[in-house]
Parts: sequence; C-alpha cells; structure tokens
Amino acid sequence: MPQFFGEFMIEAGEIDSDQLQAALDHCDRVNLPVGELAKREGWLDDAQIREILERQHTVDRRFGEIAIELGYLSEEKLQAMVHQRSTSHLYIGEALVELGHISRQTLEYQLDRYKSEAAAFLREDRMPDDVARHEIAERSVEVLPRIALRMGRLQLLSRWAASWQEDPRLEIRRSIEIDCGGTLTIGLAASRELAQQIASAMLFKDPGWLTPEELGDALGEFLNLVVGSANALVSNPEAPVRVSPPKANGFPAYGCALLLLTTRGPGCLVVQPEDATAS
Repeated sequence: MPQFFGEFMIEAGEIDSDQLQAALDHCDRVNLPVGELAKREGWLDDAQIREILERQHTVDRRFGEIAIELGYLSEEKLQAMVHQRSTSHLYIGEALVELGHISRQTLEYQLDRYKSEAAAFLREDRMPDDVARHEIAERSVEVLPRIALRMGRLQLLSRWAASWQEDPRLEIRRSIEIDCGGTLTIGLAASRELAQQIASAMLFKDPGWLTPEELGDALGEFLNLVVGSANALVSNPEAPVRVSPPKANGFPAYGCALLLLTTRGPGCLVVQPEDATAS
C-alpha cells in the first residue's frame, strides 16, 4: 500500500506519532476551507455555509461555485480566497519544520526519497479491465478522491488489489446496484474511524455522538453521491442506467478492489460486474 508522507517519516524514524499529530493539527489551523475563510472575512454566515454544504451532498460541485450561484459570494471575492489559500497552503513537511520536529535538510532529503517511491508505485498500478469496460465504474473511481476531499476533508491514496478480501477493520459497508445493460454492484467498506469522519461531514454532527445506523446511512449517501456524480459524467447520457438506493446487505462477495488509505483510516471500493467470478 502507498503511504502518506507523515507515515513515511515515522517509518523512516524521523518523527513519532505524537509529532505527526501535532503537525496535522497545525496544518488544519492554517489551511482553512473556503467557507471558514469567507466567514472570517464577514462574507458568509453559519447558515449560508451550511446551506452550501448541504447542497454539496447532492451534487459534485465546488463550494465556491455554489456560493456564487446562490449570490452569496462574488467571483472577485472567491478568487481572492483561492489565491490566499494557494499562496499560504501549509504542507505536512513544512509543518514539521515549523514545529522544530525536523530540519530543513532532513525534509528535503526524505521528500526526495518519498517522491521516488511514490512514482514507482504509480507506474505499477493499473485499473483492472473489468472496471475500465464499465464507464460508470471508471467514473466512480475518478470522482471518489475529490468528493472525499470536499465532503470530509479526506486526503486519499489508493491501489488496486487482485481481488476483494475480507477485512474485519472495514466493518461499515454499503452497496449500490446499477442496471447498465447488465447488473454492476459497487460497494464501499470503511473502518469505523473513516465512517465517522464521513458521517460527521454529511450530518453536521460530532463524531462521538453518531449511532451505528447513522454511520451506515451516511456512508450509503456518500456512495450514492459518488455513483450519481459518475453517472452524470458518462459519455452516453441517453443510455438507460438505473441506480438502486444504497443498501446494507448484498455487499460484493468478490470483485475488483480499490484499497483506500485515508487520513482517517482504511477503506475499500469494490466493483463486481454481473459476470465476475470468485478467484
């Protein structure tokens, strides 16, 4: 599996887990989302931010685009905030230097090593043919990272596995059946920590107060948003595609598995075509 740079640094013996968490918290304080920046400037209030976020639950669009459409932000104000974020963004390595956990020389050396290993990993990874021949599945894989980032501020790395293997850590599961000239099942499995992060963003609730039912329902709605957004991008919109509501049972027993590594624990997207067989 791939690694985030912070985990790479722990494995390299440069930092410990407490130092990594401190750096992550520092990044969160500095790298504010557009909504928080607009609120700090007095351009948006809490009710407007929530309205925009709720609309994002149904459509794969950027926060700023929706704010402009609703008349809450001007294009000029949005561009000013985008510029501010791009020029002041704090990366985890820089945060570790600012906090005094590593030196600038160590960062540059280990970052070169990390990029080299990441490049080798990307060359080896390839989308399975069983996924690529179903455009809605291919598009679902395409939109998943950006929806995860927008909805839950989740950074995501992924790698295709030979097949889906049971993983007891991925206890929260939902699946969707797609009728696209044949039945295609897409399932999303998540660790409890990852499901809590998604549900907290979807339901605007503190993770500690979420019930198991809410975790499952929110994961299902997240998967529904991914598949619905993918369906809107298919090249032949006139082809009849019917998507079932998310369900707790019927999770794929086998199929192509996209292993997910996020900043809030592991997950897996499983694609099972109608003619798939267990390996």
